[in-house]
Amino acid sequence: MAGSLGVGVTLDGVGLSAGDHRQLLDYLWHNTGIIGGLVVSGRSDLRYNVTPGASVCSRSAADGKTETVWQGGTTSTVAAGDSAYDRIDCVYIIARNQNELGDDVNYTQIGVVQGAPSATPVKPAPPAGALVLSYMRMPAQATSTARATRVGDIDYAIPYGGRLKDFGYARRTDEVVIKGDADVSILSVRINLPTDRKLHVRVEASLSSQKGDTQASEVKARIRIDKKQVGIMQNRRFVGAWETWIPTWELLCGRGEHTVELMMSNGYGAPAVAHGPDQWSGITLSVQDGGLQI
Repeated sequence: MAGSLGVGVTLDGVGLSAGDHRQLLDYLWHNTGIIGGLVVSGRSDLRYNVTPGASVCSRSAADGKTETVWQGGTTSTVAAGDSAYDRIDCVYIIARNQNELGDDVNYTQIGVVQGAPSATPVKPAPPAGALVLSYMRMPAQATSTARATRVGDIDYAIPYGGRLKDFGYARRTDEVVIKGDADVSILSVRINLPTDRKLHVRVEASLSSQKGDTQASEVKARIRIDKKQVGIMQNRRFVGAWETWIPTWELLCGRGEHTVELMMSNGYGAPAVAHGPDQWSGITLSVQDGGLQI
């Protein structure tokens, strides 16, 4: 029989169980990830330091989620760097559950999985039910973790209905001539999505026909994600003095790391010019969070 948070358990054990609580947390958090803190860094020895913080973890989909606290500390010792190649280590956090899952302990643990040295090292897999805090690249011949560097972005936990900060922004401040009917890459940004998200993509361009008032110019704009066109093509006709054009796209994108790219081409008429120096906006590309993709 399920219970309610805020209602105490009776003397005979009727009320909210730990399993009920994990199911409740599963509905409150959209994904596992870091809530705050838990910053991983190297040290002067062969361990990694993890600052105090909190995370949302899950041992399995059926088990729900836990809100896990870490008071700060270090991982176990890893091997020194290989004589020739770098490797990637995986630093993780896991919520141990002795009573229900038969773990040896019943508290939060920090651990590290050591990767294999290679000319092209790959990320090792964490244990089942663990949350990756950071992948750390250990340099060849290193005698401590002090020079290890983070690889990839961090997954943060998102409460249902929550929005994230802007994912990326780029700007061209040089003078760009847009000519020819073939798409040309103008700007791109790298983003990392902890969950499937809706994206609001916004472009702002200060444009004019290269021929001034004597001949119009058409500019076409498209968005690509990981080299594949998404959304619609948008176009605008320009004549004479500088005009500001602000096309936007509402797109869907899966979790993980992606490249969002602005492509432009010239339709009919004279080539177009995007002006960036001085007070002009040039061309900008921003990728903002539009909320959960449901």
